[in-house]
Amino acid sequence: MTIPSYRPGETTAADAERLTTIHDLARVLGIDATQDALSRFVYDQTACGAWIAMVRAETAYRVTGVRLGSNVEGIDVAPPERLLALPFTLAEFRAALTEIEDEVTVIWRRTHGCLECGPGDPETGLRSVREGCPACGGHGRVL
Repeated sequence: MTIPSYRPGETTAADAERLTTIHDLARVLGIDATQDALSRFVYDQTACGAWIAMVRAETAYRVTGVRLGSNVEGIDVAPPERLLALPFTLAEFRAALTEIEDEVTVIWRRTHGCLECGPGDPETGLRSVREGCPACGGHGRVL
């Protein structure tokens, strides 16, 4: 995932800044503060094609946080959604997306093996991805 001013293991001033509005988040990401721009950014910047949704107060138009999640193609299993209530930091935002990506990878590897990866689960027929499988290169297959 590529979040501005980020290199693995590096902490920046932007990481610790308290983002109190959706406009603050958009500013540090370098995008417009719209649902469309946020969605496009999060989808494009994550390997799993994660999604983001603004959470609004029930009695006002004010954005109070964001929900983050992802789907795993071909199955009805997804990692739990993350809710970040404003204020939060860029580091917390990045950590939530990283957790989602990691969980999607685990789900994918447990369910998207090719025929050569090995026998399928007797109940679901789904196969785990086998590391180094010559047929799929250890990447699995789209269901």
